Amino acid sequence: MPESQSESNRGKQSPIAGFPLKLAAVIGSACYLVGYGLVGVLAEIDDGITRDQQFEQVEGSVLDGLGFAFYNAHRVDIETAVTRDGSTNLESLNLLAEGPTQLPELLYYSVPVAVLLFGGYLLARVEQPVDRAGGLKTGATIVVGYLPLTIAGAVLFELSGEQTIFGETFSFTASPELVPAVGLMGIVYPLVFGGIGGLLYSQHVDSNV
Repeated sequence: MPESQSESNRGKQSPIAGFPLKLAAVIGSACYLVGYGLVGVLAEIDDGITRDQQFEQVEGSVLDGLGFAFYNAHRVDIETAVTRDGSTNLESLNLLAEGPTQLPELLYYSVPVAVLLFGGYLLARVEQPVDRAGGLKTGATIVVGYLPLTIAGAVLFELSGEQTIFGETFSFTASPELVPAVGLMGIVYPLVFGGIGGLLYSQHVDSNV
């Protein structure tokens, strides 16, 4: 009876059982913060392209502007809502593609890719998966740490303000587009590049056997 009950429990085992979720959450969160910091350093070197001091009467902080650059580095656009005379127009922009950047766009785009590759590699190195498929799956689990912070940033990073040009006043708000932030940045990026990082570790181990 105990043996059959044990077999039954194994059959009902959660599909995520066996994955290092706690460590993956730590490494995934760290990847988000490190990526944000590195993109922020590049943006500051790049003539401070996100400094809100460039605009008058803008509510928000430099951290919000750096957040915009970080999301743009994942190819997530910033949605800007401009209200004038009671009507609102929505526009999407990418500071890296359309802003006055001096550094190559590719340098910004490579930051999250490199950080997530390293994160997946590191997680696989700690967990020691038995094969390449295991390395791929292990590395991909950093999504559990990357996704929540991505959602939080998409909600919290925001700039708003009011401008008067030629006597006409308009207001605006800007924030990362939520759906691409969640789907592309929060899920696809860590699953793909974290998974590849874990796979690279497994391949490295296999080549040294």
